[in-house]
Amino acid sequence: MKLVISKLFSSNQYYISYFIFFSAICLLFPILLSRNSLILLSFCLIVRFFLEKRKGQSIFHHPEVLLPILLFLVFLLSIPTHFPMDFQLLDRWLLLIVLPGLFFLNLEVLSERTIHSYLLKGLTLGNLLVGILNIVRALYSSIKLDGNILVFDSSLEGGKPFWFSIDHGGNYFFGIDFSTFMHPSYWAMYLLINVVILWKQVEFGNIVIIKNSIARWCLVIFFLALIGMLSSRAGILAAFVLVILLIINDLVIEIRRKHVKEVIILTLSLLLTSSFFLNPRVLNLMQTLNDSSYSESPRFRSWKVALEIIDQHWLLGVGVQHSQDELNKIYERKGFNENLINNYNVHNQFLETFVATGIIGLLVLMAIFVFGFRQAILTRNMVLGLFLVNLIIHYSFESMLSRYHGVVVIAFLYPFFYAYSKDK
Repeated sequence: MKLVISKLFSSNQYYISYFIFFSAICLLFPILLSRNSLILLSFCLIVRFFLEKRKGQSIFHHPEVLLPILLFLVFLLSIPTHFPMDFQLLDRWLLLIVLPGLFFLNLEVLSERTIHSYLLKGLTLGNLLVGILNIVRALYSSIKLDGNILVFDSSLEGGKPFWFSIDHGGNYFFGIDFSTFMHPSYWAMYLLINVVILWKQVEFGNIVIIKNSIARWCLVIFFLALIGMLSSRAGILAAFVLVILLIINDLVIEIRRKHVKEVIILTLSLLLTSSFFLNPRVLNLMQTLNDSSYSESPRFRSWKVALEIIDQHWLLGVGVQHSQDELNKIYERKGFNENLINNYNVHNQFLETFVATGIIGLLVLMAIFVFGFRQAILTRNMVLGLFLVNLIIHYSFESMLSRYHGVVVIAFLYPFFYAYSKDK
C-alpha cells in the first residue's frame, strides 16, 4: 500500500499534474466545487511532502510564496482587536497561507514544466466549458414558445430591444445576468489571463496548449468576445490595454520577419478589441466620464470615503472585519444613500487594503507586484508582466480580494507564474 501511495505522489510520476489540471478547471466553477478541488490538491501536496526527501531551503528566497503568506498574516493581525471573529473571512484568506505554504514544501511542483502545462490546459478548458455553459443557458432562457412559434427575446423584462436591454433591465447574454458562476469582473480577469497565455504560449517556456494555430486564435477571439459580453468595465479596459500591448509587441516582431498573415491577424484582433467600445455599458461609462457629475458617482464616493478613513487610520487601518462598518457610517453621515443601501465596499483593492490594514498591509500588497515586475523584467517574461498588469487594472476598480475567486489568483496562480519565470 505504501509503495502504491509513493508511486502515486512521486515527483517521477505525473499524477500530481492531474490534480493540478482538475483544480485549474474547477477554478472557474462555483466556490463549493473549486474549494473542494483545492482541498484535494492540498492533501496530495501534504502526502507528497512526507514521501519525498529534499534539501531545506529558505522561504526568503521565494517571494512568490512568502508574500501571499505575509498578506494573510497582516489580515489576521488586524482581526484580534475586533471580536467576534468573522470566520467566513478567515476561511477565504486561509488560501493565502495554505497553498503558498504547501508549494514551498513542494517547490519542484512550481517549476516543473509538465505541471505548468497541465495547469494552463486546465485553466483553458475551464474557461471554455464555462463560456459554453453560460451561452447555452442564455439561449435556453431567451427562446420562448409563443403558441406554436419560437420567439427569441433575451431581455430579462421581456419585449425590450436587444441592445437597449443590455443597460436597461438586463439581458441574458450580458453582464451579471450572463455570468452564472462568478461576478463578471472576476471571470473577465481569468479570461484575460488565458488570452495572454494562448497569445504568447510559445514564449512561456515553450508550453504548447493548442497546437493548431487557427484553433488557438479562434479561442483567443472567443475569450475576448466573452469579455465583451460580460460588460465588466474593468475587464474591457484591461482587455484593451493588454491586447494593445500584445499587438504592438507582435507587430514589431512580425513586420521584421515580413510575415503578412500574422500581421493581418493582429490587425483584426486590434479591430475586435476596439469593438468593445460599442458595448452600451461602455458607451454609457465614457459619456459619464465626460460629465462633471462623475465625481458624484457611487464608485467615486466610495473612494473619497476611503481616503477620509485612511487620513485618520493610516498606520494600522480599522481592521478587515470593521472596514465595511466604517464605510457605512460615513455613507450615512454624508447622505450617500445608494452606497449605504447597497453596502458598497471601496471598489479598489489598494484603497481597501489601506483602509483595513493600514500602510503595512498596503506595502505587502504592493510588494507582490514590485517583486513580480522585477522578476518579469529580469527574465524578459511578458506573460508574467501582463498577468500583473491585468491584476493591477482590476484591483484599481474592484476590491478583488473580498471574494474567493479573487484570493485564488494570488494564492494559486501567482506562485506558479512567478516561480516558472524564474526557473524556465
